[in-house]
Amino acid sequence: MFDTHDALHQALTRTGIWNGLFTALMTSTPPLAVRSHCTDDDACGLAFFEQRPKIHNAPVTGSVTIEPKSGAILVRADGYTGPRWHAALDRLVPQPETAWSWQPDADYKPGRIDGILHLAPSITAETTLERSSRHEGNAHAGLVLFPATREACETAWILAVVVLGALVTHEPEYRSPVLTDPAADKVA
Repeated sequence: MFDTHDALHQALTRTGIWNGLFTALMTSTPPLAVRSHCTDDDACGLAFFEQRPKIHNAPVTGSVTIEPKSGAILVRADGYTGPRWHAALDRLVPQPETAWSWQPDADYKPGRIDGILHLAPSITAETTLERSSRHEGNAHAGLVLFPATREACETAWILAVVVLGALVTHEPEYRSPVLTDPAADKVA
């Protein structure tokens, strides 16, 4: 989809995705520090972490990574509760009655849930939610949005910003001041 890191970076800047991601992370609860990262395969994104540990010594860590070849965006975090993840994932569907199809993991690890949701013909979401190995009572979870076409990338990325914002701000109805909520307009 994107031949170079620069092409991906330009698309993320032009669409306002970088601004949306930074805005969500800068308004987080608890406050998070952010740094950019790139991998050897030209994937790029942001890493975030809690600078001061919580009272029960379970700091939040995570990342957002965008893969240039597929346009997929991965949001991963460790240290938030399972219910907080579920509330954030609810932002993927326009109507609350549209439920995720949760199934036990194929390898069946107790306490792990995997979900697949076809948001539109052009976007598929996959999520994993399991108990954190470092933080008692919290989750280690991830969400990947796979756009089928380059045209669907912006919608997938906007959905990821909205989910990330709901997760890190603890506002289930999170609205990014940079982006509009795509659920009503773009995802059928």
